[in-house]
Amino acid sequence: MPLWEDPVILSFAGDGQVPALQGAVGERRITWCAEAVGRPGDTEWVRERLRVYAPVFGLEVQSAPARNEEER
Repeated sequence: MPLWEDPVILSFAGDGQVPALQGAVGERRITWCAEAVGRPGDTEWVRERLRVYAPVFGLEVQSAPARNEEER
């Protein structure tokens, strides 16, 4: 089911308008998207939403970065 946040995270400018994202989506963009929709720090939610649309938009969603020992 589409959510109001989807057009924001799928649009290049974050305004819900064309052009849409395409290709590889990296960690910086995922973090920016989370902040743009009022979910700062919830990058996994953004990844899940982008993966829903990945086949349609040709997105390659980067996996979450591995946590190193210092972050645990």
